[in-house]
Amino acid sequence: MPALPSKPSPPSSADADAETALLDIALDLLIEVGFRWLSPDDIARRAGVNRATVYRRLGSKQDIVRAVVMREIRRERDRALEQVERLADPADRIAYGFALTVMAARNNQVLSKTLAVDTPNTRESVTGETALVLAAGVEFTKDWLLKAAPNLPDAEQPAGLIARFMHSLVLTPDAPPYLTSESELREFAARWLCPMILGG
Repeated sequence: MPALPSKPSPPSSADADAETALLDIALDLLIEVGFRWLSPDDIARRAGVNRATVYRRLGSKQDIVRAVVMREIRRERDRALEQVERLADPADRIAYGFALTVMAARNNQVLSKTLAVDTPNTRESVTGETALVLAAGVEFTKDWLLKAAPNLPDAEQPAGLIARFMHSLVLTPDAPPYLTSESELREFAARWLCPMILGG
């Protein structure tokens, strides 16, 4: 499994604010026009900076898309962990963690709106970044699995299996198993995933 990109030295507060502002604009444009038509030049125009500034701070178009997607993944991870931590029962934590993650991905503004405006290129872009997205998804899934089962001996293996399954559910919802609602996802997890992870 590919490692997540290593983190550079923390930027200064001013640099971080500037990058955040550019990523916010990139997010808005991505939602408006989709992956295919996202342009660093348009980001620069909307931000009121020159093209070189965008490339210096964010990199190429591919780098920008990755940064936006990874930021959204981290935001959803934090939201899911906060909700999972409120539950006491390990099986509930697994079932809710699974359901919340799938629903969050399906309802995420980047994925849902770019699929709406440019379905083929959105699928191609997400599939093209499968290794990176799955690597992040495994780490994300492992976080809430360990909240449910702190003594799980090798959390990365079930996390990898679940992350691949969730990736499929999000991108191909019109194939079995048909799990469209949060309650259906929780019931599926309680029946099939919890016994696999917790035993019994």
